Amino acid sequence: MTSALKTASFRCLCAICTAALFCASLYKKAMRYVYLIRHGEVQVPGNEKRCYSSAEYPLSVRGEKQARQLRSWAQERGIGLIAASPSGRCVKTAELMSGGKIEIITDEALREVSVGRWEGLSFAEIRERWPELYEARGENMSSVAPPG
Repeated sequence: MTSALKTASFRCLCAICTAALFCASLYKKAMRYVYLIRHGEVQVPGNEKRCYSSAEYPLSVRGEKQARQLRSWAQERGIGLIAASPSGRCVKTAELMSGGKIEIITDEALREVSVGRWEGLSFAEIRERWPELYEARGENMSSVAPPG
């Protein structure tokens, strides 16, 4: 956790990342409310559902609209700080959500976990190449890691 988060004083935090459960355990002691928000929809090659973590796909037009729609929601709840993964899609979501009115910090602890050799592949490709592993991960994501 960054020193900025360790010393920050705020009532509400909004964390924008993919690793929502991990994020909740990091920050819940620091304030009264934690809202976990996934980044807006991303623009991926071929508009297929893909497995990605470190790949930098930008927000789609729809994803940008989703992020802007969160602005009034955040203001109504008194969000005082947005902590985001340093990934471009998360930072962009935070910026659009903030509208320049809410402090944003990035934290490496919120960076997406690696999906190894599955990075950038469509889910159809993953199912075809690793059918048993794909099924097992779908049943127990916390215990079954992608290869590599």
